[in-house]
Amino acid sequence: MSFSDGISECWWLGKTCVVNWDAWASIGTVAGVVTALSVPAVKRFFASRRVSAIFAAAHVTQLESAQAAIRNFSSAYSFAAPSTESADERMALRSDAGLAKAAEALVENLASARALEVDLSKYPDVGTLLAADVSRSLYFVSYISKLAGLLQYDRSSVEDEVWIKFCVAMNRNLGDGLAVLDHATKGCSTAIGRTSILKRFR
Repeated sequence: MSFSDGISECWWLGKTCVVNWDAWASIGTVAGVVTALSVPAVKRFFASRRVSAIFAAAHVTQLESAQAAIRNFSSAYSFAAPSTESADERMALRSDAGLAKAAEALVENLASARALEVDLSKYPDVGTLLAADVSRSLYFVSYISKLAGLLQYDRSSVEDEVWIKFCVAMNRNLGDGLAVLDHATKGCSTAIGRTSILKRFR
């Protein structure tokens, strides 16, 4: 006896064929249940795409501005350890007169991004990966801003060992922050590109 016999006593129609209506009714019931369960999931999927696009649009401009500000600061001032046995350029940064002004400008440029928050109560259906990327970006923006704020104070009395540790932390957070911001801004652009917000709200 094969599986098809449960549906019909003979799959190919013949004189002795008898359709098993109970089996067909069971199949119809299962199909109905699957359909009923899948419809809300499909609705949530499309709703999530729209909400993610709105969430991305509310954050992407400030994230891109923060990304550009951090990249410009990193290009002008390197806190990385020297690759050769030459003099450690990080020690020269400690007495660099322009570093305090550059750090002050960085803090100001990061202010708009620092004012953002990831409030999932406003975007209940936003994609969790996108929300996590933006949240991590805001963490790094806030931490880099705090480190840059320390550069505005007098650094002449800072001990060598303390200054080197600060440079290591600054270099690590600038690099990680740029990587996270790059990932988040790309995610935001992708979310916006998946659905046209202007068309949806006309």
